[in-house]
Amino acid sequence: MATPIFPSQEHRPIKKPRMGAFGPPDVYPQDPKQKEDELTQPNVKHGFQLGTQVSDECASSKDIDISLERCSTFYNNLFKKKADLNTLVDIKNKKFQLPVKENFWPAACSKPSTEAWFKDLAGSKPLASLSRKVPTFNKKEEIFHTLCEYAVPNIRAAWFIKMIAAHNMGTQDARNRRKASVDQSMDWTQALTKYLRDQLQKIQDYYLGTSGSGSGPTATPFLLAPSPGTSQVDLEQATKHWNYCTRFANHMYEESLLDRHEFLSWLIELPDKMKQTDDVVLKLILVQLNTYSSDICKSVILARRLAYICGRKISVLVAELDNMLQRPENPVGPNGVPLTPAQAINATIAACNPLINAMAEVKECQSHRFIVLEMCALSQIITIKCPTAMVWNCLGEGKGNSFLVGSPLDAFPCATSSLPMPPASSNNYLRNQVRIAEQQVVMRSHLAEVHWSSDKCQHSAVGHVMNKVLKVLDVLDQHNFDIVDSTHNMDSLYTKIFGIVNSKEAGEAPIGEEPVINLLVDWAVSVQRVGDHRCIVVALLLERRQSEIRNEKYGDLDSSDEKEGAHEDPVATTPVFQTLLMNFLDTRAPVLEEHPSDEARQAFKNLIALFNELIVHDVFSHDAYMHMLISRGDLGLAPAYATPMADNDNPYSIKSQADESIKHEVTLEVSGASVKSMKSEKDQPLGSVGALGDFGNLGSVQGPSHQPQQPKGPSRHMIYATHFPIPQDDCSVHEINQRMIVLYGVGKARDEARHMFKKISKEIVKLFSKRNCVDVTSGDLGKVKKKKEKEANKDGATPAGAPGAPPSLGAVGSTLPGASDPSSTPNSGNSTPVGSAAPSSAQNSNNASQPAGGAAPGSMPTSASTSAAAASSSSGPAASSPNAASPGPNFDAMQQKFSKLSYFDQHQVTAQCTQAVLDQIKSFTAGNSSYLPLGDNISFLFDLMQSALNISGLLEFIIRLLKDLVEVEKELHQKESFLMMTYTTEVCLNIVAVLRRYHSYLLSPQGLSSELFIGLTDILKVVNVCNPINCSTAERCVLTYLYDIYTTCTPLQLRHSEIFNPAYTKMKATLFAQITPSSTNAKWDQSEMADIIKTAKLPEDSTKLHKSLCESSATRYSFVCNAMLEVVATPAENLRNINKLAVLCAELTAHCNALSQEWLGVLKALCCSSQQDLGFFDVLTTIDVGDLSIHDSLAVFTAMLIARYCFSLQDFVYHVALPSLMAVVCP
Repeated sequence: MATPIFPSQEHRPIKKPRMGAFGPPDVYPQDPKQKEDELTQPNVKHGFQLGTQVSDECASSKDIDISLERCSTFYNNLFKKKADLNTLVDIKNKKFQLPVKENFWPAACSKPSTEAWFKDLAGSKPLASLSRKVPTFNKKEEIFHTLCEYAVPNIRAAWFIKMIAAHNMGTQDARNRRKASVDQSMDWTQALTKYLRDQLQKIQDYYLGTSGSGSGPTATPFLLAPSPGTSQVDLEQATKHWNYCTRFANHMYEESLLDRHEFLSWLIELPDKMKQTDDVVLKLILVQLNTYSSDICKSVILARRLAYICGRKISVLVAELDNMLQRPENPVGPNGVPLTPAQAINATIAACNPLINAMAEVKECQSHRFIVLEMCALSQIITIKCPTAMVWNCLGEGKGNSFLVGSPLDAFPCATSSLPMPPASSNNYLRNQVRIAEQQVVMRSHLAEVHWSSDKCQHSAVGHVMNKVLKVLDVLDQHNFDIVDSTHNMDSLYTKIFGIVNSKEAGEAPIGEEPVINLLVDWAVSVQRVGDHRCIVVALLLERRQSEIRNEKYGDLDSSDEKEGAHEDPVATTPVFQTLLMNFLDTRAPVLEEHPSDEARQAFKNLIALFNELIVHDVFSHDAYMHMLISRGDLGLAPAYATPMADNDNPYSIKSQADESIKHEVTLEVSGASVKSMKSEKDQPLGSVGALGDFGNLGSVQGPSHQPQQPKGPSRHMIYATHFPIPQDDCSVHEINQRMIVLYGVGKARDEARHMFKKISKEIVKLFSKRNCVDVTSGDLGKVKKKKEKEANKDGATPAGAPGAPPSLGAVGSTLPGASDPSSTPNSGNSTPVGSAAPSSAQNSNNASQPAGGAAPGSMPTSASTSAAAASSSSGPAASSPNAASPGPNFDAMQQKFSKLSYFDQHQVTAQCTQAVLDQIKSFTAGNSSYLPLGDNISFLFDLMQSALNISGLLEFIIRLLKDLVEVEKELHQKESFLMMTYTTEVCLNIVAVLRRYHSYLLSPQGLSSELFIGLTDILKVVNVCNPINCSTAERCVLTYLYDIYTTCTPLQLRHSEIFNPAYTKMKATLFAQITPSSTNAKWDQSEMADIIKTAKLPEDSTKLHKSLCESSATRYSFVCNAMLEVVATPAENLRNINKLAVLCAELTAHCNALSQEWLGVLKALCCSSQQDLGFFDVLTTIDVGDLSIHDSLAVFTAMLIARYCFSLQDFVYHVALPSLMAVVCP
């Protein structure tokens, strides 16, 4: 099952690869006989030594007498060698065999035979029989004509072309073996384009009337539809041949049988060389250009030339339309009624603007509407996909006619974003994308004009600032945030960054704080960099810099202020960088628009995460921000805030309140924006290049004193004020109330706006109430137990869980919600990666589906448990009652509702949930309650906090939860609950998944990693984990995470070496020892553990099973083979069963570490099935590795084993993935 490594064919280059290139790039095969491999005596003793090939390379020739004759001989030999190297290799040496010459016969010899052969080719006769006699033609144009006449399908026609090409190659070899070969793709491209040109000429002659009448061509009126002449050209046949050959050319183009660059160049030249009046022919060409537009955008030269052609054609068309339009002197209405003064003014303004008037005429003209819209669409596609083709360029004087000089935007009558578009609902989004690309074009054009990369710019003041900023960016990119040591830590990062800011080089003054602060903020928000740690890194850097600035400025005044009792200076309490951050929000901060792209959504998420950290670390004051917005009136012009919980709302879209009519789509801004005004911007600094932004909407014509257009939807600051989180503590009550009043007002409007929030908050917080918590004695939920007590009291029986009644273990699975409701599966779209310790929700629900008494040691009751436990251990009313399995919470629906709230509201909801969880656990540890929150619900809360971007709150909640879990485990031991040794480890499994997801984040703040490390180690002490290779799978995941974070964090090694060093040494020798994949071929027992694998459940006493796996290699071999067969037999859509089986295998591997070698061995045997002596012969003979339907199941199962640390990801890549890839490259 070797994985191909060939690159994607979607974005393959237009030009053909260099002839003779071997294999993919960066793969250099060894020579069969090279000196490095010779085992001579010097090589064995001293190793291979590369000697000097030419002595003159390391010596001097000043004392050597070289005659003129010797020098000329050397040069002659050099030119001879060059000529030999430039000679193409004879193609007869290639491995493929040319067709036999006798299989070809001239088509002109027998016309009936030729017709019969082509009818068979167009039919379904096998190609193998047709290849015995293949007709040949003298001219390639005859081939295309014949293929079209018989309507041969593209695939079979391409086969015929290949046969003719092979015949031509053989004929060429026979004629002259020394002659360089001709590129067949280029030859066929030229032939096909010549035939297509002939068909276009016939169509053109028909409409211009040049074939029949001898009086010369008849000019067609430009605005009128062309009338056909009396020519003898068969238009139907020419059109038929054109349509067939264009489809066939597209097939050959996709199959790389044509020279792509040559074909596209010819296609772009057609509209440039044809006459302006050839409207019908131009329509045919534009259709083909639109077909290949995506490939044209891959070549800057081709895209630039096409943009120039479109610009010139549109400009000429607009000019001629304007000249031919007749304007009445006294404008009247459609019914002959004189216009009112206001209507007359608007009509006069429209008449004075030729661009708007001409485009309005084009909209109604059936003859030219298609041409203009196609050319406008091509220019807009090029602007979006290949903005480099639009950048202004200067090649010097005397080259003004070349399309490489200037910018294609100069050829258009207006900006490409203002050109008309066909009616569509996404036009506003497309126009916005074109405007963004135009802004990039203008900025890059200005930088190209001022030669930003020249030495002069480097030595200027702006260049000096740019160099310093680039150095800071280089420091950020080179810093490794995944480890903490003497080199990579926050102190060294701060010193490097602000050391560059304050450094003085060659008498230059320091650049100041502003450029670097702006860079840090942009680095945290940009989608060109990745990592959730960026927000906390920037917040910590700015917090430390702010502290140092305040100490320098106010440090000397602290003592005197304390003595004199001076009041607090409001300037000193305002964050130092508040103004810079406000400027960022005013100008450069990302804002969500209608139909946002994935990058725009991610940028906005980064912005929310950044300002959440800045507010938490007091670098940005939300209170001062609101005051500034109120004083400036930025929130007053925005419309009333709408409830974000409408079912049809998109949480990332801000839709217009007014409907836009498609009728006004084809309208234009009066002022044309292009790159023509570049010369006037020379005096501007590099950072102040004006945007191309005032293109205007394509709306109605505005008068000289037009009013500014009102914003469609909330302003950017209204969006920020709606989403920016505020810490949910007592110190922020004033800011929260202030925000509520500013956004919603008071009274009924505020209550209505908060109604949906309260409804969703109540629904989610209810998950952590007593009714939805598990009783540690009976295993029932609070609401289920209360119902049972009522029924028992009514019947006079002793309720389960009451004093004197034994706990009903069978009720654990039967009474939990979601026992039989498949919709209760937790949200699978959580942000925890597969490679983490475990996907938090889904895996826990599958673990919990096993019996409480005889399940895997890692199981605990969750909201997704099934009724299998009740069936196996209970036959009473509890198992048969129809109310035994109540429907569980629908996590997917809750997640969707939660995602529609603003980020501020999401933080409020998660803060209420975390407090409810901690209160419930505190009540249990204090002995006031016997209920604990369900593991699924806690995992769901983790997902909600990650979705809300509340990472700092999530880690703080985990720290408090770890401290409380220690007391929970002690309390469970005292009560001898069936949840002891399982509940805490399963919650810790979800915690480890979160910690691995945010590993770089938690390493940044000092002390955070230490608190988490202590919390996890305390949990392991309480559950008494003694042997790392004989524990549960959840405990194994916790141990491996502790090992990893201890290895990557030097401060932890300094602080906790005495406590953790013994365990670290033991894990390094066992869990992290070097693993060699097993290659055994033991006797396969197909019945070995078959029932356990089928049900994915361990027996009640699994000690004997663990011992059998540890002692017998045959047992391990049979178990692994049977497990892999079960995996491939399970369809990939049934993820629940695959997940349950993977958890079972992980549990057994945690108790038998030798299974790790078996898993790697069987995976290597499947992925490298072409190699020999890899073992697991029974698996290879039973499983068809070429069956694509089993690949997804194997991939999910393998990912689960890696997530549960049955073997490490590094071992899998080294022993399985790399050998599989190398088997493809070097078979």
